[in-house]
Amino acid sequence: INRELLTVRATHSENAQLTYTIEDGSMAVDSTLEAVKDSAFHLNAQTGVLILRIQPTASMQGMFEFNVIATDPDEKTDTAEVKVYLISSQNRVSFIFLNDVETVESNRDF
Repeated sequence: INRELLTVRATHSENAQLTYTIEDGSMAVDSTLEAVKDSAFHLNAQTGVLILRIQPTASMQGMFEFNVIATDPDEKTDTAEVKVYLISSQNRVSFIFLNDVETVESNRDF
């Protein structure tokens, strides 16, 4: 809970301060995430830092999809689509690299 996931960043042509918001009504989720969709995230309006505010469970899976709006002092806006994939520990993939560096180098094609 309260884990920083990502930072949304936008730039203004005149270096004006921007504020960030999650667009109302834009949150789309898979059915296992419906109960937490309104409380899952906090977006810091000044920094653009997106924080996860829930503890994912093994039964949760899928994706959160929503829009973030950047607004300048003159109320001009731009929008970015954000997708956050939730992968439970049961569905994580682990890669194990068994070759040593020399074997890999000797089989390199380029």
